Amino acid sequence: MKWRLVITPKVQETLRTFPPETKRYVRRALEEIVKDPWIGKPLRDELIGFHSFRARRFRIVYRMERRVITVVVVGIGPRETIYEAVKAGLA
Repeated sequence: MKWRLVITPKVQETLRTFPPETKRYVRRALEEIVKDPWIGKPLRDELIGFHSFRARRFRIVYRMERRVITVVVVGIGPRETIYEAVKAGLA
């Protein structure tokens, strides 16, 4: 089963600001997520239904839409701030 990757416009905007090396390892992490979306850690509490995957010092927060076989990336950022940003809808 081939999963489709959807990156929200806000996350695309954020990715454009990253240095080239960071973009490379984030891209590799996204490839891993698309191969196996369950690779990420399931989140709890307010972020139930989302998963997090570590890409060096960044976290990629995403959700799976199983009916349409899609992985939707809703946030990429440093561990210290990304979870609060996703909760606030800012990521």
